[in-house]
Amino acid sequence: MKPLNLLFIILAFCLAGSAVSAQSVGIGTATPDASAMLDINSTTRGLLIPKMTIAQKNALASPANGLIIFITDSISGIYYNSGTGSLPAWERMVTSRSAWQLDGNSGTSVATHFIGTTDSVDVKFKVNNQNAGVISVDSLKRNTALGYLSMNSNTTGWLNVAFGYQSLTLNTTGLANTANGYKALYNNSTGNYNVAVGYKSLDSNTTGNYNTGIGASSLFSNTSGVNNTATGAFSLLTNTTGSYNTANGMNALLFNSTGTGNTATGASALQHNFIGSDNTANGMGALYNNGLGNNNTATGSYSLFTNTSGSGNVANGYYTLTNNETGNFNTAVGYNAVRNNDYGSHNAALGYSAMYNNIGGSSNIAIGPLSMYSNSDGSSNIAIGNASGFSIQGYNNVAIGDSALFAHTTSNSTAVGSGALRNNIGSGNVTGEFNSAFGYRSLYSNT
Repeated sequence: MKPLNLLFIILAFCLAGSAVSAQSVGIGTATPDASAMLDINSTTRGLLIPKMTIAQKNALASPANGLIIFITDSISGIYYNSGTGSLPAWERMVTSRSAWQLDGNSGTSVATHFIGTTDSVDVKFKVNNQNAGVISVDSLKRNTALGYLSMNSNTTGWLNVAFGYQSLTLNTTGLANTANGYKALYNNSTGNYNVAVGYKSLDSNTTGNYNTGIGASSLFSNTSGVNNTATGAFSLLTNTTGSYNTANGMNALLFNSTGTGNTATGASALQHNFIGSDNTANGMGALYNNGLGNNNTATGSYSLFTNTSGSGNVANGYYTLTNNETGNFNTAVGYNAVRNNDYGSHNAALGYSAMYNNIGGSSNIAIGPLSMYSNSDGSSNIAIGNASGFSIQGYNNVAIGDSALFAHTTSNSTAVGSGALRNNIGSGNVTGEFNSAFGYRSLYSNT
C-alpha cells in the first residue's frame, strides 16, 4: 500500500464518530462547543492523560507552557507547566482533598499537615486586609505578632513579640520588646527591652527602655522613663519620665510622674507620689499621700499615710507616723508610734504608741510603750520606759523608768527611777520645774 493511501486511511479512522464544526472537533457529540478545539462527551469513559515519573517529567525537552501531565511518584497528581520551555515551573492542581477547607478538615495528620510555608519566608496574617500577625524567620528580625494591627509599623525592629489587639502597633526600630494585651506598648517606636503584660500596659511608651509593666494600665503614661518595674493594676499609671521606680500592688505609685528611685510594695503604697524620689513604702497605703517628700522609708500599713512633703522619715509599724505631713527626719518604730505627728521633726520613738499625740514637737526621744504618749508640741525631751513622760508638754525633760514623770506637763525636770516624779504637776516648789528625782518613786507626788 502506498504511503499516501495509508495516511488517508488513518485520518478517516481518527475522524470516525466525530464532527467538525467551525473548526471544533467533537468526540461523542455531533455539536461540539464552539469555544473548544476539542469537545469530548462520554458517560462511560474518561480522558487519560500521559503518566510519568518526576524523572521523566524533568527529562522533557522544552515543555510547553500549559502542558499537562500526571505524576505517578512522590506527591502524585495532575501537574501543569506555568513557566516556559526554557524555565519550566510545574504546579500541582489543587483538589478539595488536598486543599485546606474553610469549614474544617478531616483525616489530617500532625506529621504531614500544617498551615505555613515550606520555604524560608515569613508567614503573615491579615484581617480586613490589615496586618493581624506575623511569624518571622528573617534572621535580621525574628519577630512574632498576633492580633489586629499588632506590630503593624515595624521596619527594622527585631526580636519583638506582640500578642493582642494593636499591641506594639507603632513600633518601628525597637528591639526585644514583649507586649501581651490590648494595646500593650501601643505607642512604642524605638524603645527597647520592655515587657508589657495587661490591658494598655506601657501604652504610651515611645523611647523608654528596660521597663516592665504587669497588670491593667501599668506604666500606662510612661513615655521615656527607664528601668521601671510595675506589677499590679494601675501601678505607676501616670509615670512619664520617672526612672528606676518599683511598684508592686494595685495603684502603687499611681500618680508618680517624674519621681525617681522609689519603691512601693502594697496596694496604694505611695499612690499620690508625684515628684518625690528615693522613697520606700512597704504596706497597704504606706506613704499614700506623699507628693514631694524624698528619702522616706515606711514599712507597715498606713505608715506615713498623710505625708506630703516631709523628707528623711523612717516609719516601721502599723499606723506609724500616719498623720505626718511636713515633718522631717523622724524615726518611729512600733504600732501607732508618733501617729499624729504633723510638722514635728527630728523625733525618735520606739514602742507601742510612743509619742502618739506628738504634732509639732521636735528633737524628742521616746523609748517604751506609751512613752511621751500625750506630748503634742514639747521639744528636746527624753523618755525611756513604759509610760515614761506620758503627759509631757514642756521642754528639756528627762524621764527614765516606768511611769517616770508620768503626769508632768512643764519643763526642765529630770526623773530617774520607776515612778520618779510621777505626779509632778504643780508650780513653784511647787513650780514643777527644774526638779531632779533619782530613785524608785522619788518625788512621786510632787505638786
